[in-house]
Amino acid sequence: MDLLITVLTLLAAVLAVTPRERQLDIRVRVRKFDYFVIAVSIVLVLAFEFYEFLQMHISWLPPKESWWKGITPGNATYLVVLCAAAILGIRLQWAKLTPGKMLTFRDLVEELYWNGSYSELFALLQTHLKSLFKIYAADYVLPRLRARLNPIPSFSLAVVNELREARGMPVLARSAPPFLRRTFSGVGSYAKYWGWRLIRVLPTSDAARVSAREIVRGIFLSPKFLTALALTRPYLGLDIIKLSKNSFERSDFVDLFVKELLRDPHSVLFREIENNQNRWRERYEIAPSNQFLYFILSDVNVAKELGIYKPVGDFIIAYLDGWTRSPKDDPYNRPYDNDFEQTGIWRSPLFLCIRFFDIMVREALFQGMFWHMWLYYMPRICDPMVRNYRLDDPLVEENFEFPTRYAYLLYLMFSSLRGWILAIRDIPPDQANVVLKSTRPAFDENGNIPKCSIKALAQCLYTVLESKNIGNRTKHSLANMVFDIYFDLRASGRFDSYAEVLLTAISEGKTYRQDNHEYQEALAEIFEEEKDEYLIKRNEEHVEYFEAVLNQ
Repeated sequence: MDLLITVLTLLAAVLAVTPRERQLDIRVRVRKFDYFVIAVSIVLVLAFEFYEFLQMHISWLPPKESWWKGITPGNATYLVVLCAAAILGIRLQWAKLTPGKMLTFRDLVEELYWNGSYSELFALLQTHLKSLFKIYAADYVLPRLRARLNPIPSFSLAVVNELREARGMPVLARSAPPFLRRTFSGVGSYAKYWGWRLIRVLPTSDAARVSAREIVRGIFLSPKFLTALALTRPYLGLDIIKLSKNSFERSDFVDLFVKELLRDPHSVLFREIENNQNRWRERYEIAPSNQFLYFILSDVNVAKELGIYKPVGDFIIAYLDGWTRSPKDDPYNRPYDNDFEQTGIWRSPLFLCIRFFDIMVREALFQGMFWHMWLYYMPRICDPMVRNYRLDDPLVEENFEFPTRYAYLLYLMFSSLRGWILAIRDIPPDQANVVLKSTRPAFDENGNIPKCSIKALAQCLYTVLESKNIGNRTKHSLANMVFDIYFDLRASGRFDSYAEVLLTAISEGKTYRQDNHEYQEALAEIFEEEKDEYLIKRNEEHVEYFEAVLNQ
């Protein structure tokens, strides 16, 4: 009895100092079998403690003298406690969340959520996340068995009866349909026939699936949960994305979670972008230690499946719209300086968006992705940048190449687009996503990334040159960057068709029509001012042809 009291006291003391998240985890793991083991252990300990008394009243109990040598009721008590502890320890260590415990798990999750105990909530979810999504998708033994035994899994008996009633036919009974009994033959017919009846008695665990979906839909998509997750356990959010392939809420979660990461300039996404600057030729080296980027971009099919470009692009457009409403507070109209380039830029959501698209599109290009990965977000982002652009800060020098932070970020955007185009020099010419079918910009080739980049670049240049806000020095700098791409493509003689696409796109403007004379005059004027430099550095024939097209 002293041993039992000591053990119970020790257990109470251990539970008192056990972290709350571990206590909650134990509540989820403990099952009926564990209670049975505990009850049997207590009964055996009490039986051995009062063995002499029980032996006097129960005739079939063997005398102590007939026990194994060295084993007595006293030391057998220790053996029972040791075995029970070993069984429970192993059981609890390997136990997982089951449908039977789903209601308890949901109650614990909701309790922690409403109390704001996010550290305990995240620890509990981290432990049982995989099992949670298995229950959500009914990906465990009994549902799979029901599906296998169901001879017509794609039919609903209620739907079949509605169709039969509409045709004036008698409804089917809640058993194997007569037409199935007639068509079944041989051994397989008996298996399917009895399988149809057996699935009706197998438990469905529908309540567990409903609870799992309530957690995913009600907790995982809530703003408070997402904010805390992005701040404290971002890689748990990544695990949720990985495990939620069969979840209807996956796209909503990705959208909301990525926007939360963008909202915080100190989030893991900002940190990983800053830590991912190494490049080899025209491609970034994505280290596995940058877990978020590596998961999404090491295989760009994942990025395409998740539609990761949408939350990033949409967030930045809304972000820039916010500065449109508060132009006096817009930090990007402040003078560009070294501090911004070296430190401030890594806390800028706008820069992060440009760099993220730069990494993603380059990966798509080199991995052979036959899709533009929505690089057309660049012109959509360029529009509000140019709309917000101002030179009214007293410290801004209009004649500088980058008078404002907007000017520098426009330069980075144009540089990214330039990189996506010129990367064709490092890609096999027969790779599907660089094979050019037409030199006409209006001819859509959404699988050709360099051509899509040319079209996006032409739209951005049009937006910049049409703006009344941007100074001439910045316009000239960006336009000359585009002109240089043309001559770089012509230089090798292997990419003349792409050079033709670029020249046509920029000369015709945003709508690919030669009816915007103001834009075309601005374009020709800028080139005319720099023509002598191009004649010195570039092929004279190419320069003359370029000028002739611009002046048409």
